[in-house]
Amino acid sequence: MRKRLAQSSLSDRNRRNKISTPRRKGFELRPHSKTQRFQTEAKRSWLHRHFGPGVYETVYEPVLIHELKKRNFTTRYQIPVRLVYEGLTFDIAFKMDVVVNELVILELKSVEKLELVHFKQLLTYLRLTGLRLGLLINFGEAVLKNGIHRVVNNL
Repeated sequence: MRKRLAQSSLSDRNRRNKISTPRRKGFELRPHSKTQRFQTEAKRSWLHRHFGPGVYETVYEPVLIHELKKRNFTTRYQIPVRLVYEGLTFDIAFKMDVVVNELVILELKSVEKLELVHFKQLLTYLRLTGLRLGLLINFGEAVLKNGIHRVVNNL
């Protein structure tokens, strides 16, 4: 009798400690906000797996936009950034790569190593547009999740 109780409590303990997720094809966790959902989608690295690291960013950009639109995100790309100072508007040669849902700026790179200037570039876009969140994505990394960096403006 004691052995049977000991075995059942052991198996109950194992069941409680085991974390299981469905193994169905297409299963995915769905975060609450669209921004979080986008970050989850970006980390999947569909493009990186298909093209591999190191291809020019101009190759990744149109395919990324296509994939985002398939997932019902609104996107704009190659958007000029204007500088407004004391009521004057200056057209500067800045162009943001992609804006998703009018919330997140994506700055795409395909370099061996990100430099400080890449982070400053994205932060400049965030400050000039008033948006708060940007992702700097480096497709040059061997593992894409190591190439995704979150940059925030006044959060």
